[in-house]
Order: sequence, then C-alpha cells, then structure tokens
Amino acid sequence: MPATRGQCESDHPFLIFLVLSVTKNVELRNAVRHTWGSINKTNTWGGKLLQKPVRVIFVIGLSGNDSSLLRESRMYGDIVHVSVKENYYNLTYKVLMGIRWVYEFCRHVEFVAKVDEDTFPDVPVFLDILTSVSMTNTIIGPFFPVGKVFREGKYAVSDSLYPAPVFPPHCKGNFYLMPKYLAVKILKTAQHLPYGNMEDAHLTGVVAHAIGGVRYRGLTEKQYNAYFPPSLCEYISGTKIVAQNVDPVMAKEIWRRFNEPSLCSGS
Repeated sequence: MPATRGQCESDHPFLIFLVLSVTKNVELRNAVRHTWGSINKTNTWGGKLLQKPVRVIFVIGLSGNDSSLLRESRMYGDIVHVSVKENYYNLTYKVLMGIRWVYEFCRHVEFVAKVDEDTFPDVPVFLDILTSVSMTNTIIGPFFPVGKVFREGKYAVSDSLYPAPVFPPHCKGNFYLMPKYLAVKILKTAQHLPYGNMEDAHLTGVVAHAIGGVRYRGLTEKQYNAYFPPSLCEYISGTKIVAQNVDPVMAKEIWRRFNEPSLCSGS
C-alpha cells in the first residue's frame, strides 16, 4: 500500500480528510486541490489561518491505469494508492485501508473524516465543533436511526453476509468524521466480522454497534442534504456546512465566495 505523504508524522495534523477518489477523476481531484483542499499547502481558509493543522489525502484503488496516477502522486504528494480493485463492492475495503494508512503513518492525528471527491466541507466549522464539544466515541455525519437493507440492485447486500432486514443506527452519505482512536477500533473490529459492502452502514453502523458505546452527532437537513447540491451562498450564510454533488465549477465558485464573502451580501 504505497503511502506518498510520508511527512504526515512531522506535520502532526489535528484532522485528516480521506477523500475517496478513482484514477480517472483528475478534474475532481484538482478542483479539491485548488479549493478547500488547498489547506494542504496554506493551512488557511478565506485568508485566515486555521486554528489547527488539517491535511487532505486522496485514497484511490487499482484501476489498470496506475502509471498516470503514479505521476500525479509524485507531483502532488497527496495520494494513497491502496491495493484493492476499484469497484463499488470493494468500497468498504478501500475506506478501511485508508484508515490503516492513517494508523501506520499519521499516529498523532486526532480526528479522521471520510469524504467523497464531489463533497465540499466547511473545514473551519468542523474544527470549531471538534474543539468545543465532547467527541468521545462520537461519529459526526448525516444520522439515520434505521436503514433498509436491499437485496437487489447496486446497493444489494447478500442475505448470507447480513440476514437482518435493517441496518442499525449509522451515518449515511458522502461524509462522516470521528476520533482517530475510534476509526482504528472500527478497522480492527471489522477484521473479525463478515464483510459488508454497504460501506457507510457497515462501518458506522454494524461495526460500530459491535464495538458498543458509540454515539452519533447528526447533521440537520439544512447543514447537509444527501440529495441536492448546495447553492453558492449557503456556506457563507452559515446554513450549509458540508454538501455533495459539487462539480469542479461549483467548487471553485463556492471557494471564491469564501475568499470574497461580499459576493453573497445580497443573499
């Protein structure tokens, strides 16, 4: 499992974002690098220094076109290339291998977030939360008290792997965040349970339930909507703190407003 950001230990980040990506989506990765992911180089947001050091790492599986990814990795130093074939069924493995990389190479980090490459988090807001409330055994994300288990289609889960008709409480969607020690517990506990291909429900629900004592800090629908992209000024108004379905053009426009909030003065 090549880990290309070896300076993580010397950086001592407080929070690390594991951004799940696929080899072909260079444009999406570059959009992250030029917007919210630019904190890797500046540790600033809207011209102001972040209160804690934060790092952004892309986690990418094997796709058959890995030579181009190697060149990109050498150029930016922000890619962890994991030895799992890139497909939807393997998503849980991919996340676990990202956590394993954090465990092995970023031992001083305190919090880990998993996000998808089309997701835009308001990093200063999450730093405010992490430094002001108790996060003991707590996962932040869009909370679902119950979730239906599908037996057919893209989201199908084998009855032999998970026979129950519903998942336990969990965080669903493109984003969740937790203390590093809890992520490591999930990594180690998952090794002793049957594999679950519905990554979010399995890791933050089934595995977390097996650990016991895990709490959830849910996001409201205004803070995060799993079905619709944000408007450009929702972050500036303080309504939205994370969103998905953010394409590169929208990401750059949102970032522009973080740096020029007056663009949203009429909203």
